[in-house]
Amino acid sequence: MNMVDKLDIMVADDNPDFVHLLKELCTTINGINILGIARSEAMLVAKMNSGKPDLILLDLTPDMGGIQMVDTIRKANQDINVIITYDPDNHDSDMLVQALEMGAYECIEKPSSIKSRQYSEFRLHLLTIIGLLRSRKRFSKKQTLE
Repeated sequence: MNMVDKLDIMVADDNPDFVHLLKELCTTINGINILGIARSEAMLVAKMNSGKPDLILLDLTPDMGGIQMVDTIRKANQDINVIITYDPDNHDSDMLVQALEMGAYECIEKPSSIKSRQYSEFRLHLLTIIGLLRSRKRFSKKQTLE
């Protein structure tokens, strides 16, 4: 697998349990490189500037900058895809719709544990999106090479 096929992912979440779960999940998917973990809005902005993620998994909590963070990311770099991860028991549907309108790629329900039904759904959803993003990245690299 060459570098074009690798997707650099950044996890932006202030919940250590979910961050751990996501790191475990990402190790089961080929071609993903976790660029970094951001547990606050300031940390995410700093890491975004130092690395160039293809994808950010973002929780819309106030600590992560809330809905405005989607706008901040999109303005910083149009090539960064944002997937909103949300807690099924504690989320604002209007905010999720607003995030999509602002350019978020998708909203995915966070799994509560590795053994939960949502975990396999989350993994499948992520695999599908990563496959699409990888082929888009490959296609855009081909365009610049020609």
